[in-house]
Amino acid sequence: MSEYVLFTLSSAVSLVVNVWGRLLGRPAVERILIVKLDHIGDVVLATPVLRALRERLPDARIDVLLLPETAPLLEGHPCVDHVLTYRSPRYARSPGTAEGMRRLREIAATRYTTIVELRGDGPTLLLPFWTGARRRVDRGTLRLFRRLGLRSSGRHELETNLEIVRPLTGTIPAPPVEMRARPAAQASMQRKLEERGIDIDRPFVVIHPGAAWKPKTWPPERFGAVADWILAHYDARVLLVGGPSEREIEDAVARSITRNGAQKLAGVLSLEELMALLQRTALFIGNDSGPAHMAAAVGVATIVLFGPSDPSRFAPRSERTFVLHHPGACVPCGPAACIRPEDPCLNRNEVADVIARAREVLGVPRDAHGELATG
Repeated sequence: MSEYVLFTLSSAVSLVVNVWGRLLGRPAVERILIVKLDHIGDVVLATPVLRALRERLPDARIDVLLLPETAPLLEGHPCVDHVLTYRSPRYARSPGTAEGMRRLREIAATRYTTIVELRGDGPTLLLPFWTGARRRVDRGTLRLFRRLGLRSSGRHELETNLEIVRPLTGTIPAPPVEMRARPAAQASMQRKLEERGIDIDRPFVVIHPGAAWKPKTWPPERFGAVADWILAHYDARVLLVGGPSEREIEDAVARSITRNGAQKLAGVLSLEELMALLQRTALFIGNDSGPAHMAAAVGVATIVLFGPSDPSRFAPRSERTFVLHHPGACVPCGPAACIRPEDPCLNRNEVADVIARAREVLGVPRDAHGELATG
């Protein structure tokens, strides 16, 4: 099913549900289900919706339906009552058996009164009918209105999410992107670092060299050059992070680092443990990816390298985020492949660009010279 067919069907479902809901009237108690079958960065950028709904409807039950791999991001979030999971065959990236109608019927047994669909698939269109929902807001309606010129386009993803729920919240200032790891994750993260001989009292610089799409990955040797400069100029540990599938690129970065003080952690930390690590980090450096959004959400200074994507729509949102982007004429490009693999726009970001930003965050290097060595 193409994206715009799904949007059209979603808009039609919302129309039917909302007309029926007006006839029945508003429920005494709101039970809201937010559907966000999306990946790490997209889930992070949806957290302002949680705050907006909680402030507007403080007595409502607010549940969130996520992919299993992103569920740890919102476990324990102060604005969420329950985190539910559904492995959508349309969006799941990790291995596992896709779930279908039985799982969604189990979820629908709660009898939600309002469905907020920030990103769903075909089967989730049935949720409002199974739950008896009286109100539904959705991305499909907004996207179709924009396509028809009835709404402005080109907004950042965070603003798009808030615009979707505006019928429920009214027009309000955008709440911050916010996430925190639970104490148990903080303790288990610290234990794993100590087991590997990592001094948790020294400053950390965390580097994430991976990304879900190859054209978004900066060359490993450039990350290595940045790591070498940091190790030469600061009393800090460089930690390389990522998922189990990113060990190969992590190894490539590690091979290009000539100094001691870097540690490989790809596949070691859970998603929530990574969040806990980022909360204790002095600086995060990485590609346009989920961990960059996590770093921004916990408030750490973040340097994020953009190439094929449009940062005006998808950049991490925080006052401490530095976006490096030198786009070509083809940006933003399509999802199939880079049309200029011999000269990808991401590579226009130079090592010296990253070092200059890192120096702004970390301060005057310990040798007091601070030349922008490019390794």
